[in-house]
Amino acid sequence: CRNKPDELNHAVIIVGHGYDEGLKMPYWIIKNSWGTKWGENGYLRILKDSDNMCGIASMAFITKLS
Repeated sequence: CRNKPDELNHAVIIVGHGYDEGLKMPYWIIKNSWGTKWGENGYLRILKDSDNMCGIASMAFITKLS
C-alpha cells in the first residue's frame, strides 16, 4: 500500500485500536469493504507508526451526527 496522499486509492473505516504486546506497538483496527473472507473476517490491524503505514493518517475524515 502507499503512504502519500496523491497515491491513495482506497478507503477503510477505523473501528477501534489496541496494543500488540509482542511487537510493543499500538495498532488501529480497520474494517474494509472487501467482505468477511478478507483479513480477519473483514477487519485488519494496522500499526500506528511514525511511517504513516498505508497512508492511514493522510486523509482522515470524521462524521458529526446531530
